[in-house]
Amino acid sequence: MPSFSFLNPLFLWALPAVAIPIVIHLLSRRRLPEVRFPTTQFLRDLEPQEIRRLRLREILLLILRTLAILFLVLAFARPSLTPRNTVAHSAAAVAILIDDSESMGALDEQAHPRIEAAKERAAAILEAGRPGDEISIATSTHPDAAGAGHTTDRVRLLRALDRVVATSLPARMPEAILEAHRALLRSHLAARELYLITDLQRSNFGSETRAEIAAAAGAGVRVYVVPLVQSRMPNHAFQDVDPQLRPGPEGRGLELRARFANHADSPSDRIAVRVRRGDALIGGGDVTLRGDESRWLSMPLDWRGAPDAAASSGPVILETDQDALPADDRWYAALGAPRSLRVLRIAEARDGSPPPRFAALALDPSGDGAGGFTVETGTPASLLSLSRTKSDVVLLEDVASLSADAEGRLRAFLRDGGGLVVALGPHSDPDYYGAHLFPGLIDLALDGVEQAAAGAPFELKARLPAHDVLEGIPVGVGSTLTQSRLTALIRGRATSPRAEIVVQTSGGLPLVVAAPGVGVFLSSFSDDWGDLPYSGAFVPLVRG
Repeated sequence: MPSFSFLNPLFLWALPAVAIPIVIHLLSRRRLPEVRFPTTQFLRDLEPQEIRRLRLREILLLILRTLAILFLVLAFARPSLTPRNTVAHSAAAVAILIDDSESMGALDEQAHPRIEAAKERAAAILEAGRPGDEISIATSTHPDAAGAGHTTDRVRLLRALDRVVATSLPARMPEAILEAHRALLRSHLAARELYLITDLQRSNFGSETRAEIAAAAGAGVRVYVVPLVQSRMPNHAFQDVDPQLRPGPEGRGLELRARFANHADSPSDRIAVRVRRGDALIGGGDVTLRGDESRWLSMPLDWRGAPDAAASSGPVILETDQDALPADDRWYAALGAPRSLRVLRIAEARDGSPPPRFAALALDPSGDGAGGFTVETGTPASLLSLSRTKSDVVLLEDVASLSADAEGRLRAFLRDGGGLVVALGPHSDPDYYGAHLFPGLIDLALDGVEQAAAGAPFELKARLPAHDVLEGIPVGVGSTLTQSRLTALIRGRATSPRAEIVVQTSGGLPLVVAAPGVGVFLSSFSDDWGDLPYSGAFVPLVRG
């Protein structure tokens, strides 16, 4: 059915003015006082028929006056009748929501990033805008950002659109749709439209996203989903690697097993997988997968080309030819390592919310230890029962401080051969770590929080690319580890050569400092000090 609405509904408050002629009519009908004349011979009697004619005239005038005021109010309110499934031609509040998640950096058939096609669609919507349209531009990874706000200034909107780029962050699609809906409701215009420009990744359109779209449509918002692709593009990815080598067929040689997946709708072409140690090719294989299929692939290894041919363990890189989304076409593994290294992760809840799980997911994404690590999360009190029989490494993640008993148990654990990784953050107490925990463990002094200048975040540079922490990451001295940026860190100083600065910022501030059995990351493993957890370098850095 067509929808009926008013373009200026505020004028409907004037509708009570329609009663003014009626009130005047009723007041004019009040009985007049009776005056007696000495003679009535000169007065003409009114015939009943003429009385009825006068009364009819009064009623007609009353109706005309009432309708005149009614039509005047409606004229200012501007009633509108819009047929179903059509776009209104009157001014409207418009929200353009652009998906800028990592998948939007994938290349289309013309080798152009999808985000460029999304920006072209958004520019076309701006070009087709009607006079008086109030338009806003928002992105799916930062739904709370103001963007250009609701405005009629096309130049300002085009500038905001030009700043949109594909990020390494996941889409927050339900929140983004909800914020766009709220922004539309704040507009005084009755017509409201929401354009969602996306590549329709399955992970972005779960039940919560569909519920928000239905809620917006149910509230009278016209929702238009603008797809950038008709089907999923070819995309293969590593999912897991078994670090334990196995004997080859008939006991000859060694084989490495890796789990590989095809995330496309159609079967994959023959995919070549290569295994490298440094620059040397030591093995590989090929696989063909059906749509949405994943399976283990066994690849024979030949160590004779490796720099240390006598060793059959150590860091290796598994890689394939890059596809539309190259971030998952490479995997770093440490062969010969224990099938599962036991990590006790110590983290604290903040404001009633559980601690972020970025580091835990980097170490054990499937939760079954198949990725080479098993992670148990506890609180600082869990250190009171710490033992080498239960854990191999302790990860302190943005913990404010430890009690004297917990610290004593941790030091005993390290003397027994355990390892310690400390990731600082906004809740850590630099005075505690610098003056109490680090002495005797690592020669590192802390001087407080260092905030990056506005618009100039810290860049991560390799200082010791040959260090064990960076094994498997192909970087040189001064090379940039990742395009992600940090907005803050805790300023540190190595007070002896025993504390090695492995990674530093472009300004020379230490970021990763290592000593025997101890490693310190002077920023956050969460996203409160930057977007490092969403970068491709985060997983190998945490695992290193």
